[in-house]
Amino acid sequence: MKKIKNPVLVALALLGALIGPIAVFYESNWHPLGFLGLFVNCLLLFAVTQRLIAFLAGFLLFMLYLLMLTFFVPPWWYSLHGERVDGCVLVGSEYRSGGRSSSAYYDYRFQCGDRVLESTSKSVKSVEVGDTVSLLVDSTGLLPAVAPVPNEENAPYGPYALGAYYLLSMGSVLVAARLPEPVDRPKPKPKRRPAGPLNGDFL
Repeated sequence: MKKIKNPVLVALALLGALIGPIAVFYESNWHPLGFLGLFVNCLLLFAVTQRLIAFLAGFLLFMLYLLMLTFFVPPWWYSLHGERVDGCVLVGSEYRSGGRSSSAYYDYRFQCGDRVLESTSKSVKSVEVGDTVSLLVDSTGLLPAVAPVPNEENAPYGPYALGAYYLLSMGSVLVAARLPEPVDRPKPKPKRRPAGPLNGDFL
């Protein structure tokens, strides 16, 4: 069996693939950790293979991962763990300016009977203080309360997208780990000029 090269880098890349799905919880505090996992998994493909093509492949895989994890997995998660809560009144909102990489949004605070739920304007559309809405709450606490569920029609495909992610991410790392080392092309030797009086060679 062929020996796997760079075992530390391979282990880090596999770890990145494992924590990458946390990026589906894009409204939670785990969001940066999920993206870090995706970046680690993709960028280490280049470090393991030492090939530029691996960096380009890693970038394409990164975009594909975002598509699968963002648009397919969250609605499936809500379908499994979602709890509908009616009669939620918006009692407060706070403006967040965002940053260079994200747009501005509002933090919302809802009073749902004796429960207080929080969400953002990214998850709850067209609501003002005093409005009453129905929220879908993740019973595990990983995803924020939403109204409505984004991309709800994609829920049946969530487990397939997650499975495809793991096959692609971990499979690409293992394939990269078994590729042969890049061959260094020998540098061409400088051509030697023929001897003669014009070249400074004298008898």
